[in-house]
Amino acid sequence: MKKKFNAVVDSIIEQGMSKGDHLPRRFARISKFLPQYNPKQIRNRWREKLDPNLCHDPLSEREKQFIIQWISISKMKQKNDRISWVCLRHDLKTKFYITRPENVLKNYWYSRQRRLGDPAREGPSNKPAIPYLLNY
Repeated sequence: MKKKFNAVVDSIIEQGMSKGDHLPRRFARISKFLPQYNPKQIRNRWREKLDPNLCHDPLSEREKQFIIQWISISKMKQKNDRISWVCLRHDLKTKFYITRPENVLKNYWYSRQRRLGDPAREGPSNKPAIPYLLNY
């Protein structure tokens, strides 16, 4: 069962990060005080919600264009269609001096793909798995 975060837990994470955000295994260290959460959950909470450097404002048009171009160039360089959201986040921060949660970038990209009707991003189709059985 997924454990929900609350203000008390968020405060413990924030205190832990303020005391040792430069230390290795900082999320593992914080998880010792919050045994109901593993280090990955704590890391995600920090990187998506609690980091005071995060910008939660809507993406600007310039940022959206940068994301589109970055992913297009990235896909041309690679043989696969994987997107390195960590690298995109870093490059976006370098260009615009704004730190965005990775999920904001992913949500923008995948919702855009759905709007444009990208067949690679659509979910399972309603077509039967074996269409020829319906033709008899």
